[in-house]
Amino acid sequence: MNKQLSTYLDLLRFLAAILVFISHASAFSGGYFWQIAKLGHEAVVFFFILSGFVIAFVCFEKKKQLLLILLIG
Repeated sequence: MNKQLSTYLDLLRFLAAILVFISHASAFSGGYFWQIAKLGHEAVVFFFILSGFVIAFVCFEKKKQLLLILLIG
């Protein structure tokens, strides 16, 4: 994964986390963010899907590097 894609995925995860925060804060804001409150569940799902993708990629790359180290010795 190149640096640009990694940064883009981190930005998307951050925006999803902010959306989750705002959806929870809408209960305390006096109703200002009531439109966003409906998107909280989808933002949580999106955040965890992206996180799983990033974790799986890192694990795959580490496994590939470990195999190379073991083979090359």
